[in-house]
Amino acid sequence: MSVAFYELPSLDTLIQSGALAGYSPPQSPFDPAGPWEHRYTILSVQANKLNALGSLRLIRSAAADEKPGTLQVEKILNQTVRGFTHQTTAVIRFLADSLATPRSWQLEHRMLQNGVPVPDTLSEESGKLSGNKLQVSCGDRTSTRSVTTPVTSNWSLFDAVQRLAGPQTTRVQLGILEEMDLVKAQCQLSYWKARTVTLGGNRYQLKGCLDLLQEWEAQLDPASFQSS
Repeated sequence: MSVAFYELPSLDTLIQSGALAGYSPPQSPFDPAGPWEHRYTILSVQANKLNALGSLRLIRSAAADEKPGTLQVEKILNQTVRGFTHQTTAVIRFLADSLATPRSWQLEHRMLQNGVPVPDTLSEESGKLSGNKLQVSCGDRTSTRSVTTPVTSNWSLFDAVQRLAGPQTTRVQLGILEEMDLVKAQCQLSYWKARTVTLGGNRYQLKGCLDLLQEWEAQLDPASFQSS
């Protein structure tokens, strides 16, 4: 499991609540540039209380040379009544670069009730990034816009952050595709700091990155685990 968070108090709340008390990170070798699968629990923090909202699963196949890699996404958000959940699935083909730049993608959104698809709730989207042209299609509607900076996605950041060069990371101006259709422009991604946390009785280091939208992610870095 990796840990992703957007505000420092959220991590403190996770630790103080005991949500990570029984968790020990994997000890086997890990290559962030290779194939991997991560599973996350999506939590909200309200008045220092944790609420489970759903789950996120990411499956990465490695990119090499001119051949794009693939990031498979499954996101489940729980609804509050009658067993309904909202499911988003995506297949993102990305370049072998530092930002895992999306090249093309397909998404499906649907409602489930007790795990069964609800009729007539399927919505499909697709998109591609070619040069500085970003195109997103849904049904018979297609929108095209120009981008002037490198582009990644909110899901691709989980990949990119793991491969940061630590304090040597060069600040990058970029646009972030939120859910693969909304562009957050004028972002900056840079290394922030490292933080030590105790999990399963051992101490581990988390790497952090920061952008000017004041959203930041940190991930346990299995490639550099040092327990004490």
